[in-house]
Amino acid sequence: MVNANGDSCDIYYNITLDPEWTDPDNGDYTLQETSPCIDAGNPSTPDDPDGTVADMGVFYFEQVPSGVPGAAPVRSLTVLQNYPNPFNPSTVISFDLPAASSVQLDVYDVAGRLVRSLVRDERMSAGPHTVSWDGKDRDGNNVTSGVYFYRVRTDSEDATRSMTLLK
Repeated sequence: MVNANGDSCDIYYNITLDPEWTDPDNGDYTLQETSPCIDAGNPSTPDDPDGTVADMGVFYFEQVPSGVPGAAPVRSLTVLQNYPNPFNPSTVISFDLPAASSVQLDVYDVAGRLVRSLVRDERMSAGPHTVSWDGKDRDGNNVTSGVYFYRVRTDSEDATRSMTLLK
Protein backbone atom coordinates (compact mmCIF):
# COMPACT_ATOMS: atom_id res chain seq x y z
CA MET A 1 0.00 0.00 0.00
CA VAL A 2 0.96 3.64 -0.27
CA ASN A 3 -0.19 6.70 1.68
CA ALA A 4 -1.46 10.00 0.26
CA ASN A 5 2.15 11.06 -0.48
CA GLY A 6 2.81 7.84 -2.40
CA ASP A 7 5.12 6.46 0.31
CA SER A 8 5.23 2.72 1.02
CA CYS A 9 3.11 1.85 4.07
CA ASP A 10 1.29 -1.00 5.76
CA ILE A 11 -2.50 -1.50 5.88
CA TYR A 12 -2.71 0.99 8.77
CA TYR A 13 -0.86 3.66 6.73
CA ASN A 14 2.26 3.38 8.90
CA ILE A 15 5.23 4.30 6.74
CA THR A 16 7.59 1.38 6.26
CA LEU A 17 10.49 3.59 5.15
CA ASP A 18 13.27 5.12 7.26
CA PRO A 19 11.72 8.24 8.89
CA GLU A 20 15.05 10.05 8.42
CA TRP A 21 15.45 11.58 11.88
CA THR A 22 18.05 14.33 12.13
CA ASP A 23 20.23 12.77 14.88
CA PRO A 24 18.40 10.08 16.89
CA ASP A 25 21.60 8.97 18.66
CA ASN A 26 21.66 12.37 20.36
CA GLY A 27 17.89 12.65 20.92
CA ASP A 28 17.11 14.89 17.92
CA TYR A 29 13.99 13.39 16.39
CA THR A 30 13.23 16.29 14.09
CA LEU A 31 12.63 15.24 10.50
CA GLN A 32 15.07 15.82 7.65
CA GLU A 33 13.85 17.61 4.54
CA THR A 34 13.74 14.34 2.58
CA SER A 35 11.78 12.38 5.23
CA PRO A 36 8.79 10.39 3.95
CA CYS A 37 7.00 11.42 7.17
CA ILE A 38 6.61 15.05 6.01
CA ASP A 39 2.95 15.85 5.34
CA ALA A 40 2.07 12.16 5.62
CA GLY A 41 -0.06 12.52 8.75
CA ASN A 42 -3.81 12.46 9.09
CA PRO A 43 -5.17 15.44 7.11
CA SER A 44 -8.17 15.68 9.46
CA THR A 45 -5.91 16.48 12.45
CA PRO A 46 -4.74 20.04 13.18
CA ASP A 47 -2.06 21.36 10.85
CA ASP A 48 1.57 21.59 11.91
CA PRO A 49 2.59 24.99 13.33
CA ASP A 50 3.91 25.92 9.87
CA GLY A 51 0.39 25.56 8.39
CA THR A 52 1.04 22.33 6.48
CA VAL A 53 -0.53 18.87 6.92
CA ALA A 54 0.57 17.17 10.14
CA ASP A 55 3.84 15.27 9.83
CA MET A 56 4.22 11.69 11.08
CA GLY A 57 7.05 12.08 13.55
CA VAL A 58 8.00 13.23 17.01
CA PHE A 59 8.65 16.76 15.74
CA TYR A 60 7.50 18.35 12.54
CA PHE A 61 9.65 19.56 9.66
CA GLU A 62 9.17 23.29 9.17
CA GLN A 63 8.40 24.20 5.59
CA VAL A 64 6.89 27.10 3.70
CA PRO A 65 3.12 26.62 3.29
CA SER A 66 2.32 25.62 -0.28
CA GLY A 67 0.57 28.08 -2.55
CA VAL A 68 1.86 31.16 -0.75
CA PRO A 69 4.66 32.70 -2.84
CA GLY A 70 7.43 34.12 -0.70
CA ALA A 71 5.70 33.15 2.55
CA ALA A 72 7.94 32.48 5.51
CA PRO A 73 7.13 29.64 7.87
CA VAL A 74 5.28 30.63 10.99
CA ARG A 75 7.41 29.83 14.00
CA SER A 76 6.05 29.85 17.50
CA LEU A 77 6.38 27.93 20.72
CA THR A 78 5.13 24.39 20.16
CA VAL A 79 4.13 22.38 23.22
CA LEU A 80 3.31 18.75 22.52
CA GLN A 81 0.99 16.48 24.46
CA ASN A 82 2.87 14.70 27.24
CA TYR A 83 3.62 11.03 26.72
CA PRO A 84 2.38 8.73 27.99
CA ASN A 85 -0.96 10.24 28.88
CA PRO A 86 -2.57 9.06 31.10
CA PHE A 87 0.60 8.18 32.98
CA ASN A 88 1.86 6.42 36.08
CA PRO A 89 4.31 7.12 37.62
CA SER A 90 6.14 9.45 35.19
CA THR A 91 5.64 11.27 31.90
CA VAL A 92 7.65 13.28 29.39
CA ILE A 93 6.77 16.82 28.30
CA SER A 94 8.18 17.94 24.96
CA PHE A 95 8.31 21.41 23.47
CA ASP A 96 10.01 23.19 20.59
CA LEU A 97 11.41 26.71 20.93
CA PRO A 98 11.50 28.91 17.82
CA ALA A 99 14.45 30.87 19.27
CA ALA A 100 16.68 30.79 22.32
CA SER A 101 14.69 31.95 25.32
CA SER A 102 14.34 31.86 29.07
CA VAL A 103 11.92 29.01 29.90
CA GLN A 104 9.67 28.28 32.86
CA LEU A 105 7.80 24.95 33.00
CA ASP A 106 5.30 24.53 35.83
CA VAL A 107 2.75 21.88 36.79
CA TYR A 108 -0.57 22.98 38.35
CA ASP A 109 -3.51 21.13 39.88
CA VAL A 110 -7.12 21.70 38.74
CA ALA A 111 -7.52 24.45 41.37
CA GLY A 112 -4.66 26.38 39.75
CA ARG A 113 -2.21 25.75 42.60
CA LEU A 114 1.44 25.31 41.68
CA VAL A 115 2.39 21.65 42.21
CA ARG A 116 5.97 21.79 40.99
CA SER A 117 8.32 23.86 38.85
CA LEU A 118 10.16 21.54 36.47
CA VAL A 119 12.19 24.28 34.78
CA ARG A 120 12.86 27.61 36.49
CA ASP A 121 13.85 30.52 34.26
CA GLU A 122 16.44 28.43 32.45
CA ARG A 123 17.98 29.79 29.25
CA MET A 124 17.39 27.21 26.50
CA SER A 125 18.48 27.08 22.88
CA ALA A 126 16.11 27.05 19.92
CA GLY A 127 14.84 23.61 18.99
CA PRO A 128 13.26 20.59 20.65
CA HIS A 129 13.44 19.93 24.40
CA THR A 130 12.06 17.25 26.73
CA VAL A 131 11.48 17.33 30.47
CA SER A 132 10.32 14.44 32.66
CA TRP A 133 7.90 14.69 35.56
CA ASP A 134 7.92 11.93 38.16
CA GLY A 135 4.48 12.71 39.62
CA LYS A 136 5.93 14.34 42.74
CA ASP A 137 5.20 17.75 44.19
CA ARG A 138 7.82 20.36 45.12
CA ASP A 139 8.31 18.67 48.52
CA GLY A 140 9.02 15.29 46.91
CA ASN A 141 5.65 13.76 47.83
CA ASN A 142 3.67 11.69 45.32
CA VAL A 143 0.65 13.59 44.02
CA THR A 144 -2.79 12.00 43.83
CA SER A 145 -4.51 10.72 40.71
CA GLY A 146 -6.20 13.42 38.71
CA VAL A 147 -5.91 16.02 36.00
CA TYR A 148 -2.94 18.37 36.04
CA PHE A 149 -1.87 21.20 33.76
CA TYR A 150 1.60 22.00 32.51
CA ARG A 151 2.47 25.50 31.37
CA VAL A 152 5.53 26.40 29.32
CA ARG A 153 6.45 30.09 29.36
CA THR A 154 9.14 31.79 27.29
CA ASP A 155 10.24 35.40 26.93
CA SER A 156 7.40 36.05 24.47
CA GLU A 157 4.87 33.19 24.59
CA ASP A 158 3.22 30.63 26.78
CA ALA A 159 1.14 27.49 26.26
CA THR A 160 -0.76 25.18 28.60
CA ARG A 161 -1.85 21.55 28.19
CA SER A 162 -3.56 19.07 30.45
CA MET A 163 -2.43 15.60 31.52
CA THR A 164 -3.88 12.81 33.63
CA LEU A 165 -2.16 10.84 36.37
CA LEU A 166 -3.79 7.46 37.07
CA LYS A 167 -2.66 5.34 39.99
